[in-house]
Amino acid sequence: MDNAPLQGADETVPAAGHSLRDCVSAQARLETAAPLNLRQGPSTESPILLTLSEGAEVSAAAGSCPDNGFYKVRFGGFEGWAYGAWLRASVGSLQSGLSYANTRDDAIARARTGVGFSYWWGGGRWVESGATASNRGSCTGNCGNCSHSGSYGADCSGYVAKVWVVPGTNQPVSLGSHPYSTVHFDNEYHGWHNVARGSIQRADSMVYNDGGGHIFIYEKNDPWGSFYAYECRGCAEGCVYGIRTAGSAYKAIGRDNMQSTCTVGGEILVRYNALGGAGGILGRCTTSELATPDGRGRFNHFQNGSIYWTPTTGAWAVYGQIRIKWEQLGWETSYLGYPLTNEMVTPDGVGRYNHFERGSIYWTEATGAHEVIGDIHTKWKALGWERSQLGYPLTDETKTPDGAGRFNHFQNGSIYWTQETGAYEVRGLIKAKWAELGWEKSNLGYPVTDEQGAPDGVGRYNHFQRGSIYFTPATGAREVIGDINARWIALGREAGVLGYPLTDETKTPDGVGRFNHFQNGSIYWTPATGAHEVLGAIRAKWESLGWERSALGYPVKGEYAVTGGRESEFQKGFLTLNTATNTVTVRMK
Repeated sequence: MDNAPLQGADETVPAAGHSLRDCVSAQARLETAAPLNLRQGPSTESPILLTLSEGAEVSAAAGSCPDNGFYKVRFGGFEGWAYGAWLRASVGSLQSGLSYANTRDDAIARARTGVGFSYWWGGGRWVESGATASNRGSCTGNCGNCSHSGSYGADCSGYVAKVWVVPGTNQPVSLGSHPYSTVHFDNEYHGWHNVARGSIQRADSMVYNDGGGHIFIYEKNDPWGSFYAYECRGCAEGCVYGIRTAGSAYKAIGRDNMQSTCTVGGEILVRYNALGGAGGILGRCTTSELATPDGRGRFNHFQNGSIYWTPTTGAWAVYGQIRIKWEQLGWETSYLGYPLTNEMVTPDGVGRYNHFERGSIYWTEATGAHEVIGDIHTKWKALGWERSQLGYPLTDETKTPDGAGRFNHFQNGSIYWTQETGAYEVRGLIKAKWAELGWEKSNLGYPVTDEQGAPDGVGRYNHFQRGSIYFTPATGAREVIGDINARWIALGREAGVLGYPLTDETKTPDGVGRFNHFQNGSIYWTPATGAHEVLGAIRAKWESLGWERSALGYPVKGEYAVTGGRESEFQKGFLTLNTATNTVTVRMK
């Protein structure tokens, strides 16, 4: 195998004063001393996963000694091998992967290590390297009457006591200790205090006690809505991390003297101060500046939002429901990429938005927050954003059921895209008709135009891959497809003799043919005869005889001029109009 291309520091040249050579414990916090390659294996010949920036914080993936000078580490969602010559350890990290300092970052780090262990009524101990099939333990029964097996696990109050390190002697996490109950936490006690729920911070707790009670560690998002929390929930679930809500019976409490370890600097600090700092919309800092998983940018999280920065995009704030949506989509690793604006008020004053590298997220109270990206985003922009006829998005960009296209639904319509057709809007009653027919799975296929005004100024239409939908207030919205559509086009569409369609294409009662009725006539089609129009008095006569079920059968030629009038030819005869007398005669073949 050829050597992988060198992107980071020269791994063969030690960094003076920073070289890491000793064994490390699981979760040990390490820092890069220069841009450093994260590789698939412990060798400079191993492929590079990504290049870490200088000062990036990584953690030991497992307690281990160096392998060929490399350490197995984790960074964001990646796990790989980094060369120890360019790694340095935080003070004390070689003895334990966890710090027992009274800071919010350290408390969350302790909470994270407990996820995956079983519920243990009256317990409060786990392994800082994390849960495995052999150490997680198991629980059966119901809370208050639980049967636990194994050496590790916790109940809700034991878990919080270990995370908060109350009392201060209650460490490390692997030592069993359960000094408090929800009764203690529900009352102001030595070591913690009540806080306003709306002002809760990362690593604070929520608790209630009604004879049973529960307590958990709060992490982020709206404390009165949906938020992230760490907790031991009971035998069925164990100790978990995820999104939850909490009723009004829950109150917020904080660990005494809990300190934020945040640092905010550079352009992120400039943006933060411009938005009012700790007293502004973002609130207090909750994480120090960190490198993004893709290695391009830097970010800080705050109580109510985040600021993301790259050298090319600058520093911009994302918060509230728009931030929640961006997080759900994958932050900067999503298709949207990095933000290009702060959250802004829309020109109509109703909504909020952030623009990103490859799209936008728009929010209103009525619609929620939704992404619009790529060519659909370009089309919506060209139409006038939310001030267009479409209004605000109601969905994220979504794959169509046939797998060929993408779409966004909006308040008053939709934009559909395929590689072949491009992006086009469909709205109002034309959209309603298309939906009724089966969207892109109908005979029409995908739109190939936006909604347009007809040349006569009366109607509206969209053309599709295999036909059209035309609308007027008098006729409604009707589809015209296939050979009937081709014949209508040849006759001049709505400006021709037939006018606008009055029906969708419909199967004839005998099951052989298809037809559309129009304002001034009809077009009938069969595979044998093709598509032909029948007009005026001749059409009225044919109708009186029973349409295609009459002795004449289907038309085989459109209406044409003859001496003294007009005529249409059918399978088995002719209908001839005498324009002087306005009478129609039948002549069989």
